[in-house]
Amino acid sequence: IACLHIPQHDPALLITGRAINGTEQVIRLGWPDLNTEQTLPLNDALGKMNDLGQLRLNAAIHSEPIGDVNGDGVSDIAICSPAYSRGGYLFAGKIGVVNGFDLGLVWRAPENTPNSLYGDVQFGASIAPLQNTKRRDCTRLAVCSPAYRNKSGMQTGRISIHNAKTGKQEWQTMGTTNWPALHVEGAWSFKGSEWLLVNSFNWTLSNSEMTSNRFYAHRIGADNPSYFMMPSEKPLKATVCASSESSDVAIVLVTTLDDRSVKLQRLTPDDQGLQWGKSTILEVPKLAADVTTKWYYDVKPCADLDGDNLDDFVLEIPSAHATAERDHAVALISSRTLEVLAWADIHVSAGKTTSHVITSQNGGKELVMTHCQTMQDDDVIRFYRFRLP
Repeated sequence: IACLHIPQHDPALLITGRAINGTEQVIRLGWPDLNTEQTLPLNDALGKMNDLGQLRLNAAIHSEPIGDVNGDGVSDIAICSPAYSRGGYLFAGKIGVVNGFDLGLVWRAPENTPNSLYGDVQFGASIAPLQNTKRRDCTRLAVCSPAYRNKSGMQTGRISIHNAKTGKQEWQTMGTTNWPALHVEGAWSFKGSEWLLVNSFNWTLSNSEMTSNRFYAHRIGADNPSYFMMPSEKPLKATVCASSESSDVAIVLVTTLDDRSVKLQRLTPDDQGLQWGKSTILEVPKLAADVTTKWYYDVKPCADLDGDNLDDFVLEIPSAHATAERDHAVALISSRTLEVLAWADIHVSAGKTTSHVITSQNGGKELVMTHCQTMQDDDVIRFYRFRLP
C-alpha cells in the first residue's frame, strides 16, 4: 500500500496485490471515500510473463510514488516486481513506470535477458528517486538488484541509475562480497553531488532473518563508497528526510536496543558522505523477547509536521513479523530534533500494518493506518484514520 499525493487535489491510495482471479493488479482508491478510481493489471505495466512466472512471489511486488517524471504536476509511480522472470530466468526482476494521473505506461526496464552466469537478479527489490528538491520532480531513479552476480559469479548486488523519463541506464555502482549493495534506502543532493544511502546486510537463509548490517554512502559517479557505519549485530533501518524549500537533508538511523527501547540517530551530509549528529533513546511498548533479532521496526519520511521546512518521519512499532494479536504503535517524529510529535496505537490481529501521513486538498493532515488481515478465502484491509493537530 502506498500514498499518492496530487497537488490541488485530494490524495489517492495505491493497493498492489493479487486479485481472486489470480491476476496481479494495482488499484487506485480515491480519498476520503476509498472508491475504486482505476485498476491496472500488472501485465500492462510490466509485459506478459512466461509460464515460469507463476512461481514468482506475490509479496515481492510493490508500487511506489517516485515524484513527477513527465511534468504534469502529479507524482508518477514505479511498479516493481523483483521476482519477474525474463527469458526463462526466475527472479530476474523488472520495473514499469506509469503515469500517476491515468496509470498509463511511461517506460519499463530492463528488456534484456540476464546471462546464466551473471547479471541482474531481483531487479527492482528496492528503489530510490533522485528528485529536484524544491519541485519534487524525479530526474533519475536508483534501482537495486540485491542478488546481482558479477562475471566471476560472485553475488555483490548492484545499483543502477536510470533516466526517469526514458528508463535508459546512465550509471551503475557495484558492491563487493564484503560490502554488497543489497538495499537502497534513499538519495540526497549535497553541493551539486548526488548520493545514495545503501544498506549492506547478511541474512540467515533458513528463516530469512537479517543477522548483521552496515550502511554506507555512495556518491553517484564515484568508484568507491564512503563507509561510515561499523558492522552491527542489531537490526537497523534508515530513511532520508529532505526539505521542499532548500537543500537541507536529515538521515535518520533506527537501532533496536532491547524489547523496550530504540535509538534514533541523525546524520547530516558533508563532502565525504555523512557525519554524526544528534541521537536520542525512545521508550516503546514492550514487545516480544526476540525483538532485537528481527526487523520489527519500519521507518519512512512523511510531510513536514512541525513547520521547520524539513520532512519528518513515521516510526512503526512493530512491523509485519507478529503472528498473534498485539498492540501496534506509530510515532511521528521530528527529523531535526528527534522529538515525538504525535503517537497513535491500536489493537490489531496478525497481519501487515503500514502507516502514511496524507495531506488533503484543504491542507489538513491525517495519519492513515492500514491493516491487512488474511482470512480463509481472501484478505481484508482495514483503514484507521487519525486526525493530526
